[in-house]
Amino acid sequence: MGQIKQNQHKIKKLKRSIKIKDTQISKYILPKIGDIGIMAMKSFTLTWLQAETLRKIILKNLSKKGILLHKIHVSYPVTARPIGTRMGKGKGSIQDWAMPVKKGHILFEIKNIKEEIAFNALRLASLKLKIPMKIINKNKL
Repeated sequence: MGQIKQNQHKIKKLKRSIKIKDTQISKYILPKIGDIGIMAMKSFTLTWLQAETLRKIILKNLSKKGILLHKIHVSYPVTARPIGTRMGKGKGSIQDWAMPVKKGHILFEIKNIKEEIAFNALRLASLKLKIPMKIINKNKL
């Protein structure tokens, strides 16, 4: 009961295929879900702490006016052995959780808010990560 899976392997390479539902704003799947979103322009690995920081920055700048939809699920365990231990003796303990993000993946969407406020919140969040991000608008596609 309540045991953490430790049999998952590390993420070696990102697959080249991209899911269509993660690369477009949700008007193509369900109508009127998200109005403006933030898209990754480069493949990278997103940690749990980075995802939580982005979420807090966006919610702080929305000031309880809009609805934030996140399309990220940090579910891969990252294991590490302590420094100075010898080889063998099994796998290390879980240090962090991560998620592979592919180029073109939409991380967050915002709806029911003015475009300027949503754009500003997503711009401030994109400055926290050192990878290029693009803010896309459903109305201007």
